Amino acid sequence: MPEIYVFEDNGPEDGLVEKGMLITPSSTLLLNSCNGHTMRFLNGSTHTLDKLKRIMQRDGTETYYIVFYDVSPNNINTVNGYRDLVIRCKSFKNVYILPIICIEYFLVHMLRDMKVLQCGVKLEPFIHYLVDEFDWNKFLSEYREGEFLFTYKENLKNKKLPGAIKSLEKSYKYILEKQLYVCLNNHNSESRNNCGWFYKNDCNCEGCSFSQKYTKAYKAERLVSSLPIFTIISREHKMLLKCYGIDTEPVSLDKAVHKQADFYKRLSENMGFTNIFSADVIDTPDIKL
Repeated sequence: MPEIYVFEDNGPEDGLVEKGMLITPSSTLLLNSCNGHTMRFLNGSTHTLDKLKRIMQRDGTETYYIVFYDVSPNNINTVNGYRDLVIRCKSFKNVYILPIICIEYFLVHMLRDMKVLQCGVKLEPFIHYLVDEFDWNKFLSEYREGEFLFTYKENLKNKKLPGAIKSLEKSYKYILEKQLYVCLNNHNSESRNNCGWFYKNDCNCEGCSFSQKYTKAYKAERLVSSLPIFTIISREHKMLLKCYGIDTEPVSLDKAVHKQADFYKRLSENMGFTNIFSADVIDTPDIKL
């Protein structure tokens, strides 16, 4: 059966872009990849199951639906939302829920690997301890918001934490928001005409001092191939990835689910939170994608 990939982010629920539609940079890249025709978006985490059912009605039952659901160990709302969705989707034999921190997590790592991600002093703890390596406690020991000192869990309980560290996925969104772009045409503000320029265009702007001229297609494939699982749709697609220097290996859905379970076990231990990964979703068929 074919596969449909579903994300929480802003983008077309049916995969078709309409004029004036609000689309995040990550969604732009996903849609411009070779897998773009298989990408669907929920536009937020509310009424997730209703939106998913609408997608399933349009795309049919003879399809596997792989839902990437944003889950941060230090955000109980995302943990409960994930567990609830897993339980409610148990009757659907063709729906699989894979937890990820957020799509920005993969985008930040991609930009870092491409040497595009630039940071000032304020972002240094984020880059050192959330991107180059992962050590939540070292990150907290260096993070400051003005003169703000805190005991993390106590302030989490009291909801007194600054937005950038209230939830792990917000930390990666914060990095993207505050980074210093190598691309001088790119802007984060939606009020600017060039918002998301780097993600929508090839890197061939006249006068650009950036040495690497990445194409839009290259950026798109780099992001998609960094996901826990994705589909190589043809021999030509496989050759394109090889041309881009992107290494791939066959991954079954079963292996991807277990890999995420291990990832969240280590992540939760590092952060000092209970492991969020439910055993209910580990019993999956061995599907070669």
